[in-house]
Amino acid sequence: MDVRALARRMLLLVAFLALAAAPTLNFAQTPTSNDSPGGEGKEVKGLVEAVPPVDSSADGRVGEWKVNGTVFSVASTTLFNGFGLGRPEVGRCVEVKLTIATPPVALSISPDDSCTHSSLPGEPGQPGQPGDSGDHSWRGTVTTVAANGFSGDWTIGGKVFNASAATFFVGFGATPPVSGACLEVDYNLAGTVNQASKIQAEEARDCSQTGRAPLPSDEHLYRARVDQRPTGSRFGTSWVIGGKTFEAVMTGTATISATTFSLLFGEDVAKPAVGDCVSVFYREVTSATQTTTRPIREISPAVCEGVQPPAGQRYEAYGWLNQVVTGTYSIGPVKSDLTTSISYTVVPTTELKAEYGPLTPTVCVQVEYRTAIGANGARTALEIKSRPDFRCAASEDARELYGEITALPAATTTATTTTYLGKWTIGNVEVVVTKATKLEHGPFAVGRLVKIKFTRASDGSLVAVKIEGKGSPSASDRTRERGRGKAYGKIETLGAVPGAWTIASQVYTVTTSTSLRSTNLVQGDCVEVYFTTDTAGQRTAVKIERSSEGCTTRYTDESGRALGYVDSLPTTGYTGTWIIGGSTYTVTELTKFETIASVGAPVKGSFVEVRYKIVNSARIAVEISSRVSPGQGDASVVGKLSAATGLAATGTGTVGNTTFQINDATIIQDGATNVANGATVRVNGYYDAQGKLVATQVSAITPVYVPLIAR
Repeated sequence: MDVRALARRMLLLVAFLALAAAPTLNFAQTPTSNDSPGGEGKEVKGLVEAVPPVDSSADGRVGEWKVNGTVFSVASTTLFNGFGLGRPEVGRCVEVKLTIATPPVALSISPDDSCTHSSLPGEPGQPGQPGDSGDHSWRGTVTTVAANGFSGDWTIGGKVFNASAATFFVGFGATPPVSGACLEVDYNLAGTVNQASKIQAEEARDCSQTGRAPLPSDEHLYRARVDQRPTGSRFGTSWVIGGKTFEAVMTGTATISATTFSLLFGEDVAKPAVGDCVSVFYREVTSATQTTTRPIREISPAVCEGVQPPAGQRYEAYGWLNQVVTGTYSIGPVKSDLTTSISYTVVPTTELKAEYGPLTPTVCVQVEYRTAIGANGARTALEIKSRPDFRCAASEDARELYGEITALPAATTTATTTTYLGKWTIGNVEVVVTKATKLEHGPFAVGRLVKIKFTRASDGSLVAVKIEGKGSPSASDRTRERGRGKAYGKIETLGAVPGAWTIASQVYTVTTSTSLRSTNLVQGDCVEVYFTTDTAGQRTAVKIERSSEGCTTRYTDESGRALGYVDSLPTTGYTGTWIIGGSTYTVTELTKFETIASVGAPVKGSFVEVRYKIVNSARIAVEISSRVSPGQGDASVVGKLSAATGLAATGTGTVGNTTFQINDATIIQDGATNVANGATVRVNGYYDAQGKLVATQVSAITPVYVPLIAR
């Protein structure tokens, strides 16, 4: 080769090296005519590194993004799969389809699991290994819990994590995880500290080995919302979850397992529905023709990263409202304990909703909030609303509720039994009935009164442990049973007999059968009234008697109080119109709610006491207390009554060797006659926290004597 040829080659090499070393001008070129935004170009997978400012567009999506080093634009036509109404934030693992334009434009953005779970033990991307992206996941069993409730250091699968006030706990309600629980942690490295961003409950089998064994290379975990699913069946190939296609397998093979659906979905084949958030454990199978399928091994309910408002991520939590000061609400897992509470900033745009009672200290609340970007992780409350107490109880605690069945799933009938697996609605509360649920004293039908014992699952669902039929299953008997009640108040209008009397703003029909057990009743007397209610809500007095304690009030403007069954109430929340014992009451944001003997929140069919005031001729409920329905307690005693002068409205009585408590909710022989000393009675009741038998009903019974027959 001559010198000139060699020189030419050297010049070409220098020019090539100069071009290779020049910086890339990503947004300086004009797209060519064939690089239209509609033309699909390449896919990018990785962590979100930059997003538009939250106020740059109506939904925080449109603008400049960066994923795994690639800068691109998001247009209003870009399809977001699996993110609700929001967007993936910095640190989220995604898959992006781009056009070949310059700059590229995203056609779609979907969740991806190839980097979200890449830091599981034994997989690339662990701290200190090549591919460390700063976003990690870990699974393991808790061996050391934080000393201060949620916040503090946790040891999970042998690794120490720090949880701050900004850490999002999923699946625990207001109770922190306990030692031995299986958890998944999403965390970032802050120097040498593993800073937890989210801690979520997982099933025990996922922590069978310390730290968690690595997933096989073709097995994955994925969490997103259902975009599309088969109709009429749970099985098939038309599942689309978070933009990915999946197959639910009905019959497994030697290499592919049949799909298992969580019991929390019940027997409803329409669940999970489109829009539901699910966790999917699946395989990635590539055939010889390079076709990829994703057979699902297990699918269960999950908590996605939420429906996000335009200004960023939105989370929710339950807890006790322990302190209210200007601009700050303190909410925590332990009632009246400020040391474990978390502070939420309340701003003028925060929605405060007293749906289940006023927002005062020790009330259970649900808070939806946004965390600030930065080290302090301050929480700004978007919405705070009161909730029934059981929503803040520990997940493993069994709670009780009395109410009417208002909806049942389709029946599963065998040769010997009929069961209803799936979601039941008691009043307006949904519970899941599984094969493990004990069903006693059936049959069950819409309208039947039941007592239910339930727990909360990790996803917040209520799972029935036991359902027990109460009262008669007959519709006619049910109407008669629930048409009874009693009230206290002052006589406002003393009518004739028969005639109409007005007591504490309520009109009663007094008949010749009404037992007037006090003589010389006059206007202004405080009385106790036993009554029945017809289908039109008209009350007929069964007994009227003076009551020296009946008009003792808790509130300065209280007009009267009554005990009866809840005939109806608002479908969402408590504020609005209630019908109790046939009469109408208005529940406001100031109405207080109490539960007695763990009866739970009042629902349709519950027996309650209502204290009320009169405002412009309307009954405004001041307080509503749940009570055990008359005759429906778990304990009954039969024997001769020992009492000097029968039973007073309050106090104690004795049957045989059993002493029982009488309170103002106890129904005594429906009031028609006195239950005298020495009478044979049946006392129904429940045992309170102190172990005392509290009577719900005392009824005189006529002994049946069987004649002796000489043989």
